[in-house]
Amino acid sequence: MPDHVHLLITPSMDQTTARCVQLIKGGYSHAAAGHGLIWHSGYFEHSVRDESDFCTQLAYIAANPIRKQYVDYPHVHTFNLDRMDPSPIQS
Repeated sequence: MPDHVHLLITPSMDQTTARCVQLIKGGYSHAAAGHGLIWHSGYFEHSVRDESDFCTQLAYIAANPIRKQYVDYPHVHTFNLDRMDPSPIQS
């Protein structure tokens, strides 16, 4: 989206979601240096509970451009996400 981003990420066991978001924001900000304010402070975190919740979140992301009236928005990449990553906590 032109003004925000949605991500489905699976942090490794030695990283928190907060740290992953920090690295993504920091890396992108470094690459876009000199282009002014890029990120709002903070973020919203939703822990995916199960496969059904994953599908719900995926559908929400895929439909977001339509809700925002960006019908032909080309930068939604949910088409290759047909499964949820295994939890790094599982043994």
